[in-house]
Amino acid sequence: MKRALHNYLLLAVILYIIAGTASIFSATRWVANQHFETMGETTLNLAVIAANSIKVTDEQLHKMENISFQDLLSNENNQELSRLFKENGLAENVKYAYVVRKLDADQVKYFVDNLDAEFYDMPVGTPLDWVWLMDVIVNEEEQKLVDLDEEYYKDKNRYTHIEENTAILYDQQKSGYFINNDEWGSQISAMVPVYTEEGSYIGLLGVDVYSSDFYKFRAKLILALLLLVLIPTIIMSVIYVFFHLRYKEEMRKVAFLDKMTGLYTRAYYDDYIRRQVKKLRRAEDSITVVMIDVDEFKAYNDYYGHTKGDEVIKAIGDTIRIESGKFDDVCPGRYGGDEFIIFISNLSEEQGDQFCESLRKKVEDLNLLHEIRKDIKLVTVSLGIYTSTKKDFPLEPQLLIEKADKALYIAKRAGRNCMQRY
Repeated sequence: MKRALHNYLLLAVILYIIAGTASIFSATRWVANQHFETMGETTLNLAVIAANSIKVTDEQLHKMENISFQDLLSNENNQELSRLFKENGLAENVKYAYVVRKLDADQVKYFVDNLDAEFYDMPVGTPLDWVWLMDVIVNEEEQKLVDLDEEYYKDKNRYTHIEENTAILYDQQKSGYFINNDEWGSQISAMVPVYTEEGSYIGLLGVDVYSSDFYKFRAKLILALLLLVLIPTIIMSVIYVFFHLRYKEEMRKVAFLDKMTGLYTRAYYDDYIRRQVKKLRRAEDSITVVMIDVDEFKAYNDYYGHTKGDEVIKAIGDTIRIESGKFDDVCPGRYGGDEFIIFISNLSEEQGDQFCESLRKKVEDLNLLHEIRKDIKLVTVSLGIYTSTKKDFPLEPQLLIEKADKALYIAKRAGRNCMQRY
């Protein structure tokens, strides 16, 4: 049952991590798209308002294609677009507003050269076949950066290339918005087609807003969702590790328990004593070893049979386990046959003697008949005890056991049913 619960807990943690990760991606994508669409629609509305305010004739269009960048900035149409955004405060996070037009092949006069290749992120020789018919830097901070760059408004910079989304909208004369990463930075661009008063197609009016707000929002969203998944995952993982370690320890103990008595086998208590010896590094620390032997057990087996003998071993094993359980750091084990062993850390000699005497009395009080004994007609035990001293350091586990065993031998020679200390 415990193994099943252990496996279910592990499965729950794995499924939660998988589901949580999938939820992060799904939720982030959905919410980010909603946020992007909101920003895009808002920017598109600004572009529509700006497009409706532009009044350009065919004659003015032809003139605007051929003037210098500086003349463009002072052009009345460009000034009107600038006033629209700067004086009316349409949007504080708007970066640029502009009108872009595709040049005919015979109008192209600039191509990407070696110095500009990195700026445009285009191969040398790429034609700069798009022209800014209007160009307004809306944001004041952005304008300050431009004021520091003397090369920003040079004539060549009127000419550029555009990316695929802009080209598609331009050719189809449709409105749209998208994330635009070009030589001018990263922004959300919304574009609408604009026409002269006579109905000729001018090009696209674009409005760019800072995409940093979108990316910051998405980053915060991802972080929030990560925390929502990560914190429970950590908690569940800690719980799993805790129960996993407990489960391993329990399984380890079960694997090392004597089936008849429920006490530890030699494989376990040998490891226990080695670990305790490593822990007890000071002479002030001690470890007590108690060896226990059932008195005249062979005679009992011969007289009552092995089944009754097993019952005696089990009853005494239960008594040892119960009495040993009164200590915090103790390891009771079955040494073999009718012999038992107990390790107890940092127990004084007086406490050890009291424990042994109490254990001896508890076994005697079981009132297990042993009729062939000459003196007392009950099953009893003899105990040998040894508590390590300063002379034993560094501690040697086998030496401690041998001393307790010698004390047990002395108890046997002393008439059995007693305790002797080495």
